Parts: sequence; C-alpha cells; structure tokens
Amino acid sequence: MKKFLLIIFLFLSCMNVFASERSFKGSEYIENVFYIKNNGSTIQYRRAQVIRDTVTGEIAYCIEPFGLMVDNSYYDEDTAYNSIYGISRDKWERIKLYAYYGYGYKDHTSIKWVNITQMSIWRTLYPSSQFDWLNNLDDKTVIYPFENEVNELNELVKNHYILPSFEKEQVFSVGEKIELVDTNNVLKNYTIINSNFDATISGNTLKINATDGEKEGRILLRRAGDVNNQVKYFYSSESQNVMERGYINVVNMEIKIKIKSGKIIVNKVDSETKDKTPQGEAILDGATFQLLNENKEVINELTTENNTLEFNSLPFGKYYIKEKQSGTGYYLNQKEYEIVIDKDNLEQAIDIENQVIKSKVRIIKQFGTQEDFENNKMSKEENIEFNIYDKDNNIIYTEKTNSDGIIEVELPYGIYTVEQINTTEGYEKLEKFEIVINEENSISYDLVLNDFKIEVPNAYIDSIKNFIYSTMELLYV
Repeated sequence: MKKFLLIIFLFLSCMNVFASERSFKGSEYIENVFYIKNNGSTIQYRRAQVIRDTVTGEIAYCIEPFGLMVDNSYYDEDTAYNSIYGISRDKWERIKLYAYYGYGYKDHTSIKWVNITQMSIWRTLYPSSQFDWLNNLDDKTVIYPFENEVNELNELVKNHYILPSFEKEQVFSVGEKIELVDTNNVLKNYTIINSNFDATISGNTLKINATDGEKEGRILLRRAGDVNNQVKYFYSSESQNVMERGYINVVNMEIKIKIKSGKIIVNKVDSETKDKTPQGEAILDGATFQLLNENKEVINELTTENNTLEFNSLPFGKYYIKEKQSGTGYYLNQKEYEIVIDKDNLEQAIDIENQVIKSKVRIIKQFGTQEDFENNKMSKEENIEFNIYDKDNNIIYTEKTNSDGIIEVELPYGIYTVEQINTTEGYEKLEKFEIVINEENSISYDLVLNDFKIEVPNAYIDSIKNFIYSTMELLYV
C-alpha cells in the first residue's frame, strides 16, 4: 500500500511540474531610457522596462505593443508559426532574428540591448507606427542614443542568410598559403564545422594552408546559434503577447577545395619534319632542359628520354623553359619559352624544335690527262652517276652530273659513302669514299673529283726496247 501511494504521489508531482502556468511581468526599469509608441490613434510615453518570465527568469519581448501588459497573466506557449498572433510568416521569421541577434548575442550583454531589441521588433511588426527614444518624459524630445547599435543589429539580421562571397568550388596551388577575403563581410559570423584542410577564420578572411601536396576535400562553414532552446511565443487573452529568444535556422556553406599542381611536358621535335624522328645520324633525344621560375632562377634540370620529359608537381605561376644541351647532331635552341601554370592550365605541353646540322655537298666532276690536271685544264664531266649510301648501306640519293659536271645535295649530320657508278669511256673511275657531315663542315662541302685518262701502251717503242734487250743478251753470251 505504501508503494502504491508513493507512485501516486510522484505522478501527481510530475503533473504539477508540466502543468505549471507561464506568466510574465515587468521586472525592472532600464535607467534613463525613455520612448514613445504612436500608431496614429494611440500615443504612449514610457520608461523602458524589462519583461521577464516568472518561471524561468528569461527575458521576453512584447509582440503586441499597443496591448495592455498585465503582470502574472496566464499564457499558452507555442514554438511553431501560429496565425493567432496576427503576424505574417515573413515578419515571424524576421523578429526571431532580431530576438536572436539582440540582447545575449556575443557582446550584446548590456541591459540597453533589451530595449534596442524590443524597439527593433516593434518597428518590424508595425512599420507605419512610430517607435522612438525620448530625452525624458517631460519635454519628450526624440533622440537617437543607440543609432550605432540599431544599425549593427539591422546589419546582422539583414545578412543572416547571406553567404560568404567565395565560390563553392575552389582550385588552389600546392604549397600555397591561401587567404580568401569575404567581400560580403559575413564570414566573421561563421565557424568551421568540418574541414579536410588546415583552415582558420580570421575576421572576414578564410586562411587555408595547402602545403600538404595535392588533395581534394571540403570546408563546411556554419552560421549557427549559441542558444539551445527553440524560440517560444506566448499567447494570452488578457495581456500582451510575448516571445522569448531561441535558436534560429542554421545556415551552412560547403566549399569544395582542390589542391592541384601543374606539369610541363617538353617534346623534342625536328624543326623541319616537326616530329620526333631525327635526320641522318643525328639524335634528338638526350637534350637537357632547365626550368626557371618567374625570377629566371634555375629550379630544375632534366634530360629527355624518348624525346620527352616532364616537370611535375609545379605550383601555380610563371615559368621559363631553356635548352642547356641539345642532342647529338643538332644545334642548340637558344630561345626561352614562357609558360603559365594556373587552375585553368594545369598541364602545358610544348614542342621545342631543334635544327639538324646540315651541309650542302657539291660534287664537281672533271676528267682529263695528267698534263691537263697539272695545267688546270680538266674538262667538265657530264652524265656521271653517283649513289650516296647511309650508314646502313641504304641508297638515299642517286643523281647524274649536269652539263657543268656538278651534283648538289644537302645531307644531315652523319657519315655517308659515295660511289661513282660510271665514267667516260677511256677514263678511270673513282673508288668508293666517305664524307662526314658535322659541326666543322656544316655550311658547305665541295668535292672536286677527277677521272684521269687511261694510258694506252706504245707498240713501236716496246718493239725497239725488246730488240735492244735481245741484242744485248746475244752480245753478252
């Protein structure tokens, strides 16, 4: 029986707690603060007063300025929009913001902020009515003692749903210390809820450290309240309706961040063929390049493999490419190439050309006797055919001498074999020979080739010689 009575007692006690009446009263005056309320038909001059919840002690704000405040009246409580208050949804949401950003928000701890908040709520609900501060209740002169505070509160309310000015997707360079300045000047009201990066908020600047290399992630910003309870509205049939401050709609902003690096791809190509195939026995590959920064300082040096190379993991910026050593058989390219790496140009490829070492080879073909040669009277030898072979014994050129006894051909860097195919009848033919094209003869290469007359034996002179030799032999015997 005792246990049963105890349960009844606890149940009745709990019912008494949840059934407790909510009431409000003007608890204290705000020193030296006076105001006027005027809706055109009713004018009231008042000394500023604080309204408090008699149960919790929380500050409340009047939302029915021309109604009568009856202390300790019973109120019904609401937390959702209710048309019974005669307030539009837009104004409903706005006065919640004034209550939040007014008294109790950050450094708004002075009691003056209670009346500043109250006046702002009234002005929102009844914009055609007058709500002004007075010098005192005797001469009733309108004054503006809280102009700065009112402007600050209005800005906070106006900017509540304004996001920082940042783009929601950002690409930055590796190794960069990023500072994003919010031109909307609202970032200071946000906090970082989640981040994959080393990021901080300083005033209206978001600072991100991108020194960890390439990565992707996000930074979640939140404009959140510092109040745990909901906004509460209280209705009474016998007294002014009131409200208490509570949390407001959370505003989130997610910024997707990509930390990127760039690359520069260098391809070696022949200046004539425009591809990676070298001419002759020259070699495009094995060229060395320097990477210079914006200040023309060398920051890297690489040599091509398979006629290409890559400068990787480059922070955004301006660079210069300069050839330090060309491939064998090619002239050095002395031009500097400017390249910019940024978020829109992460990969830059460039073909850098080299001119192969070449020589204009001119074969001048002559024929004549030894005496002609000694007297510089050799003749031009026409229609003499020549083959030119590369190092693999492939014929790369075939031509006959013109009427001037000349053949002209341009040969790239390498060693070549020249073969004379025919000759003028009765004249000698040259043996195969090599020519070398290199840096030393890279402009012109003239070859004067002579075919000499084949001498025919003189029969009469030979017979005399034989008779003399035979006679001498007989005499000797």
